[in-house]
Amino acid sequence: MLDSDSAQLAKTLLSGTMLSALSTSAFNKTRKALARKAAVDGFLTTAARLFRVNDREELQHLLAGLVLSECVYKKLEMPPEQLADKIAEFLADFPPELLHIEAVQLSLEGVSQNYLVAVGGRAVYVAFMGTKQARDISTDLAFSHEAVWAEAELAGTASEVPSAHRGFLARSKAVPIQQLLALAQGSGRRLVLCGHSLGGAVAKLVGLRLLREAPEWPPPALRVVCFATPAVGNNALAGLVEAAGWGEYFKTYVLPAEEATTPPLEPTAMDVDPAAAAAAAAVSVFHPFGQYWFISCGGVRPLGDPSLPPDAPMEPEAAAWQEANPGVFSFHRMIAYRTRCLQLAMAAAAAVRC
Repeated sequence: MLDSDSAQLAKTLLSGTMLSALSTSAFNKTRKALARKAAVDGFLTTAARLFRVNDREELQHLLAGLVLSECVYKKLEMPPEQLADKIAEFLADFPPELLHIEAVQLSLEGVSQNYLVAVGGRAVYVAFMGTKQARDISTDLAFSHEAVWAEAELAGTASEVPSAHRGFLARSKAVPIQQLLALAQGSGRRLVLCGHSLGGAVAKLVGLRLLREAPEWPPPALRVVCFATPAVGNNALAGLVEAAGWGEYFKTYVLPAEEATTPPLEPTAMDVDPAAAAAAAAVSVFHPFGQYWFISCGGVRPLGDPSLPPDAPMEPEAAAWQEANPGVFSFHRMIAYRTRCLQLAMAAAAAVRC
């Protein structure tokens, strides 16, 4: 015999009332979850197409690198707590499905190259600061070439030795690369090096050092994401990157307004002797390596794409910045890059809603 409570429960179950209500609630939740997932998947697919990336992780690398490359400059402007708030503020501008940062650590004071370390998803990010102080300008101007690896100087003539901008190279050698790599490997994450201008140049050279010192197998879990970054080395260095198959590790993003900064630097008009000019070009001209991409109003495009559409004006935030800061470097600022990427993210969201 069932007691009264058990009998009532049995009656309710047999009537189907509870089961029906449970089933309807579960179905509604499942339907909403599937609709939400479909919307997110559609948004991510559209965003990946606009940003020319292969997957969500690569999109996270690009946008997290973008935010961190701008915020690292603020290390010298505000205390750590305010810097963390600023990073959160910039992250909140993007749809939450695109990127997130879980923790941030600043480099010590007094180091020659300022940077910050952040953890987000399956990556450890290291963002290097660009030109901010007088000493950074001195670094920029130290543009004579120096062998990237000392033993390479024995390889042959100057034009055959992989060499880089002396100032950029000195900054890269001051970075504790093995500790940073160990931090990423110890947590099973990819190491993503990023930076803007000078910071991007340092990121490239740090990445090269890691690639050369890493074992051939398995391939290193490494990416380098740069913004408005000049070429950093000579033709021999670019050739080494291509021959080793390292080009895919490096991505440099520029705005169409900065197209003039991306080609190799040519010998000046003072090189009146053709033979001397040719010799100087082989040694001193800076040659790009890796992938170069335009962030245009219609999406990210590879450098030299003939289908690149005419560029549209920036959104009011960046336009106001340009008006307040006239000159050739207006679009070189990270605010212009962030605004353009926000435009593309919003375009992806709008496409899914339509």
